[in-house]
Amino acid sequence: MTTSMGNIVMQSMGVLDVVSSGVLLLMHFDWIGWRLGFVMGMYLLIKTYAFREDLASWLDGFCAIWMFVVMLGVEFGLTFIVALYLFQKGLLSLL
Repeated sequence: MTTSMGNIVMQSMGVLDVVSSGVLLLMHFDWIGWRLGFVMGMYLLIKTYAFREDLASWLDGFCAIWMFVVMLGVEFGLTFIVALYLFQKGLLSLL
């Protein structure tokens, strides 16, 4: 059974989306510091730029901006919606 390189990249980005959702929730509850959140936020911004023609990538950009807002200490219920979006997007990429 062979897999194409594009499929491997898509699945890798799906895993990173799931990790990003977890990092966002952990930052929201102050269980981790800002450094990992910064790395994951930059990943989402780079992905937004790389796939800027796609609407889902623009939503990733919003998620990255929201991750930076959470790093500043803002707590709001939107965090759970953003984390849920990233989680479901990542899971769908893995299928």
